[in-house]
Amino acid sequence: MIAHTMKPLSLFSSNKSNNDNNIQLDLVGLLTVIGEAAMGYHVHVITASPLAFLPRLLPAPQAFLAPTRPSRLPPNNNVDTIGVYSGNIRRHLNYFGEILHSPDTLKAYSLQEVTVEHTYRRDQTIRSAPFGPTGTLSQFGALLSLGLIGFSLAMGDGTAVFAICLLSLTSTLTGVGSRWCVLLQKRLERRDGIPKGDVVLKTSKGAFVLVHCNEEVARELYFGQESMLYMLSERWFRVTAGAGTFSLMAAVVFLANCTWELQAAIAITYILLNSFYWFAAVLPPKWGWDMGMYKLTKQSAESVSDFDTYTKVVTEIVKRTKSVGWLRESEVLPKTEAWTEWIDEAEKNCHNSEWDGSRALSEIFKARAAKHTPRNDGDLVAGNGSDNAV
Repeated sequence: MIAHTMKPLSLFSSNKSNNDNNIQLDLVGLLTVIGEAAMGYHVHVITASPLAFLPRLLPAPQAFLAPTRPSRLPPNNNVDTIGVYSGNIRRHLNYFGEILHSPDTLKAYSLQEVTVEHTYRRDQTIRSAPFGPTGTLSQFGALLSLGLIGFSLAMGDGTAVFAICLLSLTSTLTGVGSRWCVLLQKRLERRDGIPKGDVVLKTSKGAFVLVHCNEEVARELYFGQESMLYMLSERWFRVTAGAGTFSLMAAVVFLANCTWELQAAIAITYILLNSFYWFAAVLPPKWGWDMGMYKLTKQSAESVSDFDTYTKVVTEIVKRTKSVGWLRESEVLPKTEAWTEWIDEAEKNCHNSEWDGSRALSEIFKARAAKHTPRNDGDLVAGNGSDNAV
């Protein structure tokens, strides 16, 4: 009679269950690195939060392992930023100006007029919102990590414990290496006679945002370049990035040797996390930031005015700003003699609420065309454009 002895349960018992199932999940390690596009969208918000230190499960941690760290936040290059009275011009819109206004969501030939001012919190700075979409997901990832570790211990799978701990450690290492805070550009000297900071934002579609603000707000949000003040030096960043790379590779190796049950649990966890982070990427970006130091007020109950031509919306801005200097210095209008003549006429009528800029432009084009006589039947009457040309 052969005696049968039962082997004691061990955390490091061999992975027999993988051979007893028809479904194999040896590629579950791939799920931990899928979703880099979505995580690249969240990387600045995540690393600006103190929750970056939290050990947690994080999809595609390699998105945080770039060889170098950026020195500034990505601007919107489809928007021109023009100082109405200061003469400042930028061919882009700074990151936090984009977050605050989202001008690309406006329809073509529309105008939004707002006021931006400091609140009582102006001594603070812009921070990542701890309970924004990514902050909430960071805390959720930590709970999932603890839950999977508990499940691994209950199932006696020590390999899974090591894999989950290494994945959680990777998120901490990458967070420590890239942890930063916002450093806004401030005015260091006080001078009299500083012009108002009003700003015009022009999108590539021909939509405009007229922002009324003081010079300090204009410098912080629109014309001064914000800086990313990192916690660690570049050398220590490389050390943490290298350690994070090796911990991620080791985690993938351990994942391939987990029991089938744990591989399934980890696979489902990462599918859920990837789905949640993709959903968070389509939410308004300002939900991820605490910008309580600024107060945005709409000038009227009807926040956006729509126009049917570009000339009409520019005419309306001239009337509201009582200024055309920003038109002369910027590239809002073509640099032609006809448009220069129109700007001169707009300057004379900027206080006249009844002035029809569109009709004035048509009359200018008609008068200039009448001065040109064709040399022969094949010549065209000269002209500089039309109301719908811009």
